[in-house]
Amino acid sequence: MTAPSSPPAPSAPDRPRFGIVTPSYNQGAYLRETIESVLSQEGLGTEFDLDYAVIDGGSTDGSAEIIREYEDRLTFWCSEKDRGQSHAINKGFDHVTKDPAAIAAWLNSDDVYLPGALKKVAAYWREHAPDALIGHGRKVDADGTVDTETRFGDYSREGLMDWGQNSFMQPACFMSRRVWDDVGGLDESLDQCLDVNLWLRIAERYRFETLREPLAEAKAHAAAKTSNACTAAEGFAELSLMILRHGGEDVVRRKLAEHNLRLRLLDMELRTASALPVLGLIVRAARRIARGRLARDPRFRRPGGAAAAGGGTDGG
Repeated sequence: MTAPSSPPAPSAPDRPRFGIVTPSYNQGAYLRETIESVLSQEGLGTEFDLDYAVIDGGSTDGSAEIIREYEDRLTFWCSEKDRGQSHAINKGFDHVTKDPAAIAAWLNSDDVYLPGALKKVAAYWREHAPDALIGHGRKVDADGTVDTETRFGDYSREGLMDWGQNSFMQPACFMSRRVWDDVGGLDESLDQCLDVNLWLRIAERYRFETLREPLAEAKAHAAAKTSNACTAAEGFAELSLMILRHGGEDVVRRKLAEHNLRLRLLDMELRTASALPVLGLIVRAARRIARGRLARDPRFRRPGGAAAAGGGTDGG
């Protein structure tokens, strides 16, 4: 199911054009809000222009019907099987403006741009024409409570190697189309750290600038990659291997040592507590309860797979 690309209308000389892509798969619960957050941006058509592609991976939850409601305002959309998130994003960028001066970004289907975000980015672009720009982002839970938010750090290549210390929120990042094309887009062999790999490749040749304005919001929910304990663990492994390929052996060694130390300290605390008569019974009971919860909690399941930890008795 595919809608043909519409040729972009020419932009005014002083009006930046965005090329934005939303990849999606079975995110119908959030997709409408995501699309609305793009198309309802203040300044569209007066202070900036927009090419917007929505790439759905053949969802079975009614996502295509939602997208079709907006097709007259989209540059391109499709609902067909793809090879994953990276492939969907790369494919989307094939259908939006390829003007080297355009502003490129992607917005996942459970993220939103905050009101006025694109107007702020366009104004910064007119004045500074950066290679890449990082704004303030935040992650919120189902009640709208802020879970985490951007703490601006060192976004040089060396700083980004230490991603845990110098991270930022992907939906609040924008880059010139020239930079996107020069580094070759996303590496489709990566699943968890596809964005960090792109940032490192950009930082090898270009500079990230910062805009300390609220631009985007990500939703924390059980089906999100970053909220799933199994995929988070896989992400740490993939990130470590990827940083090794970028020459960050010292960073990976330090991170692995920190993780190992935390696990050893936790193990020592549990063993000490288990040795106490009454407290030991409590700790062992807590372990059994925790294992049961792990078996039932979707956050600890591989998507479409079995639980990461099952129930059963605790022999400790």
